[in-house]
Amino acid sequence: MKRCLVLLVLFCSSLSWALNYELGMSYARKKNSFDKDNYFDTESTTASFSFYFSEIIALELSYTDAVANRYEKPPGGNLIQTYQKTEILGADLIFVLAPKTSFIQPFVKGGIAQLKRKQITYDSSLNTPVPLDIETAVVPSYGAGIKFRVTDSLSLRVSYDVWRTPVGGGVITDDNQLRAGLSWMF
Repeated sequence: MKRCLVLLVLFCSSLSWALNYELGMSYARKKNSFDKDNYFDTESTTASFSFYFSEIIALELSYTDAVANRYEKPPGGNLIQTYQKTEILGADLIFVLAPKTSFIQPFVKGGIAQLKRKQITYDSSLNTPVPLDIETAVVPSYGAGIKFRVTDSLSLRVSYDVWRTPVGGGVITDDNQLRAGLSWMF
């Protein structure tokens, strides 16, 4: 019990060093259609909490929940649906390139993220869905964005984020996302 109390006091006192905190929420949705039977549909939601240690430096902790559905039906073939769920826990260092009083506040960020992915494929000719093993990886992440200050505490935020993602067989690709949302300083 004493250890928990000591850890709580140390954690809370270290948080008091931060000048500001920022809570953010963003959403992204995209649909790409090739024809009425062949398309991709993706959606993601992100929540973030940032500790500002100065006016231009922050540590951002984020959680992203993303779902992707792919529908494929070749002419005369069976419908194949692939469902993928991805969870991303991120920790990034943010450098803001303008003072917090500016209307436009560009920023860059870099850090690490833990990706957790599961995928299930449904073939209309089979009775059983085919799941893939859940994949987990710790990967580098980076990005850039712009905040538009609406009030002293409310901003519109647009960002482009990239994760270096292993896709099997030693191959690495860049997963990326364009997001838009709101952030509140307190």
